[in-house]
Amino acid sequence: DYDDDKGIAVFGRIKRLQGIGDLIAFNRVDESVIETFAKALAVIHKDLVLPRAMMVPLPPELSSDTHEVFLHGDLSVHNVCLTDARPSIVILDWQMTGIYGGRSTYGTSYFDLAFFIHNLYTRPIHRYWLRLRADSAAKVFLTSYANVASCFDLEDFRRYIRCSFKQLCLHRKHRMR
Repeated sequence: DYDDDKGIAVFGRIKRLQGIGDLIAFNRVDESVIETFAKALAVIHKDLVLPRAMMVPLPPELSSDTHEVFLHGDLSVHNVCLTDARPSIVILDWQMTGIYGGRSTYGTSYFDLAFFIHNLYTRPIHRYWLRLRADSAAKVFLTSYANVASCFDLEDFRRYIRCSFKQLCLHRKHRMR
């Protein structure tokens, strides 16, 4: 919560959070958690409305005219968690990734989807011996999101993800120089 008049931000502590990445990797979470998370994200993308002044568009190379929403910005297996106390999904850290300057708040929903799927495959623990679990999680995630989202076209998303991965790789190479 934030009190404008007093200039005070109030935070709450959520105890015993576990990122879903480790839970997926070690088979401690079933597909229903991924499905629930994907559906929740679809509803957030559909219904979240913030002031116009908060709209900072994605860089042009990552933009698309397809279903623009307020973005999570670095949706990863670290930012989607489960609680022990009462099984709930918690989505943390709503800010744009520093890879793209940390400023964008608005753009195609495909950005969040692509970022999450990319993260499933780039975590070292998934990349090698647990790849099939990442494949399964990605399929459940996209299917569940598409079932709830007001705008999702798989072929359009495939084109977007190919382009965005190329841009991500080019941007990382440029930053490493």
